[in-house]
Amino acid sequence: MRRSAISAGSKLSCIKGLQAETAQNTLAEELRLGDVDVHELYAAMDWLLARQARIEGFLVCRHMA
Repeated sequence: MRRSAISAGSKLSCIKGLQAETAQNTLAEELRLGDVDVHELYAAMDWLLARQARIEGFLVCRHMA
């Protein structure tokens, strides 16, 4: 079983890291993602990017309290 740290990279490197043949970690396996569609992944990452500041602010408040 492969285990490694998840690190920042391009969207394309993320999809390659989640595909079973080229996995760089066990994230997809742990989350039971199955086959990951590149367009769905891009949409999810764009959704997160649009909400990044709000999510980070929430986490800061939660962990600083």
